[in-house]
Amino acid sequence: MGVAHPLQRPLCMLKLRLLFLLLLVPAIASADRTAVVVTTRPSGGLLFVDGLAAGFDGDMLVGRRGTRAAVMCVLPASRAWAAGRAEVRFDGNTEQTVCQMEVKTRCVRDLKNPFRRCPG
Repeated sequence: MGVAHPLQRPLCMLKLRLLFLLLLVPAIASADRTAVVVTTRPSGGLLFVDGLAAGFDGDMLVGRRGTRAAVMCVLPASRAWAAGRAEVRFDGNTEQTVCQMEVKTRCVRDLKNPFRRCPG
Protein backbone atom coordinates (compact mmCIF):
# COMPACT_ATOMS: atom_id res chain seq x y z
CA MET A 1 0.00 0.00 0.00
CA GLY A 2 1.29 3.45 -0.85
CA VAL A 3 1.57 6.34 1.55
CA ALA A 4 -0.28 9.57 0.78
CA HIS A 5 1.83 12.31 -0.74
CA PRO A 6 2.68 15.04 1.86
CA LEU A 7 0.89 17.70 -0.21
CA GLN A 8 -2.33 15.67 -0.22
CA ARG A 9 -2.59 15.68 3.57
CA PRO A 10 -3.13 19.47 3.92
CA LEU A 11 -5.79 19.32 1.20
CA CYS A 12 -7.56 16.54 3.07
CA MET A 13 -7.38 18.55 6.31
CA LEU A 14 -8.80 21.59 4.51
CA LYS A 15 -11.74 19.52 3.28
CA LEU A 16 -12.37 18.25 6.81
CA ARG A 17 -12.25 21.79 8.23
CA LEU A 18 -14.69 23.04 5.61
CA LEU A 19 -17.07 20.20 6.36
CA PHE A 20 -16.73 20.96 10.07
CA LEU A 21 -17.48 24.63 9.44
CA LEU A 22 -20.56 23.83 7.38
CA LEU A 23 -21.91 21.74 10.23
CA LEU A 24 -20.83 23.93 13.15
CA VAL A 25 -21.22 27.54 12.01
CA PRO A 26 -25.04 27.52 11.92
CA ALA A 27 -25.05 26.24 15.51
CA ILE A 28 -22.57 28.86 16.77
CA ALA A 29 -23.61 31.90 14.76
CA SER A 30 -26.86 33.08 16.22
CA ALA A 31 -28.59 36.41 15.75
CA ASP A 32 -26.09 38.34 17.87
CA ARG A 33 -22.94 36.26 17.26
CA THR A 34 -21.00 35.50 14.09
CA ALA A 35 -17.94 33.41 13.24
CA VAL A 36 -14.89 34.22 11.09
CA VAL A 37 -12.15 31.80 10.02
CA VAL A 38 -8.63 33.23 10.37
CA THR A 39 -5.86 31.73 8.25
CA THR A 40 -2.20 32.68 8.29
CA ARG A 41 0.29 33.14 5.49
CA PRO A 42 2.58 31.21 5.72
CA SER A 43 0.42 28.47 7.15
CA GLY A 44 0.94 27.00 10.61
CA GLY A 45 0.81 30.22 12.61
CA LEU A 46 -0.51 30.84 16.10
CA LEU A 47 -3.27 33.40 16.66
CA PHE A 48 -3.44 35.90 19.52
CA VAL A 49 -6.27 38.29 20.43
CA ASP A 50 -5.47 40.98 23.01
CA GLY A 51 -2.27 39.14 23.95
CA LEU A 52 -4.07 35.89 24.72
CA ALA A 53 -3.71 32.74 22.64
CA ALA A 54 -6.81 32.36 20.47
CA GLY A 55 -5.97 29.30 18.37
CA PHE A 56 -4.07 28.10 15.35
CA ASP A 57 -4.07 28.72 11.61
CA GLY A 58 -7.54 28.01 10.21
CA ASP A 59 -9.39 28.27 13.52
CA MET A 60 -12.71 30.02 13.87
CA LEU A 61 -13.14 33.11 16.04
CA VAL A 62 -16.62 33.91 17.31
CA GLY A 63 -17.70 37.41 18.31
CA ARG A 64 -20.69 39.65 18.72
CA ARG A 65 -22.08 41.00 15.47
CA GLY A 66 -20.82 44.52 14.75
CA THR A 67 -17.59 44.21 16.77
CA ARG A 68 -13.96 43.98 15.70
CA ALA A 69 -10.91 42.18 17.04
CA ALA A 70 -7.21 42.85 16.45
CA VAL A 71 -5.46 39.55 15.72
CA MET A 72 -1.71 38.97 15.83
CA CYS A 73 -0.24 35.90 14.16
CA VAL A 74 3.18 34.40 14.89
CA LEU A 75 5.02 31.50 13.29
CA PRO A 76 6.37 29.45 16.20
CA ALA A 77 10.10 28.62 16.35
CA SER A 78 10.89 30.72 13.30
CA ARG A 79 13.22 33.68 13.37
CA ALA A 80 12.75 34.32 9.66
CA TRP A 81 9.17 35.64 9.92
CA ALA A 82 7.96 38.79 11.66
CA ALA A 83 4.59 38.77 13.43
CA GLY A 84 1.62 39.73 11.29
CA ARG A 85 -1.53 41.61 12.21
CA ALA A 86 -5.08 41.54 10.91
CA GLU A 87 -8.38 43.03 11.91
CA VAL A 88 -11.32 40.65 12.17
CA ARG A 89 -14.73 42.19 11.56
CA PHE A 90 -17.71 40.35 12.93
CA ASP A 91 -20.17 41.99 10.56
CA GLY A 92 -21.94 38.86 9.32
CA ASN A 93 -20.62 39.33 5.76
CA THR A 94 -17.00 38.39 6.40
CA GLU A 95 -16.40 34.65 6.54
CA GLN A 96 -12.60 34.52 6.33
CA THR A 97 -9.63 36.77 7.11
CA VAL A 98 -5.95 36.27 6.31
CA CYS A 99 -3.19 37.29 8.71
CA GLN A 100 -0.07 37.92 6.60
CA MET A 101 3.38 37.61 8.17
CA GLU A 102 6.41 39.18 6.53
CA VAL A 103 9.92 37.87 6.08
CA LYS A 104 12.39 39.58 8.38
CA THR A 105 15.04 41.49 6.51
CA ARG A 106 18.71 41.21 7.30
CA CYS A 107 20.63 44.17 6.01
CA VAL A 108 24.38 44.44 5.61
CA ARG A 109 25.97 47.88 5.62
CA ASP A 110 27.21 49.10 2.20
CA LEU A 111 25.73 46.07 0.44
CA LYS A 112 22.74 46.61 -1.83
CA ASN A 113 20.28 43.83 -2.40
CA PRO A 114 17.48 44.61 -4.86
CA PHE A 115 15.21 41.97 -3.33
CA ARG A 116 15.29 43.35 0.26
CA ARG A 117 14.01 46.61 1.69
CA CYS A 118 16.98 48.01 3.58
CA PRO A 119 17.37 51.60 4.75
CA GLY A 120 19.95 53.80 3.06
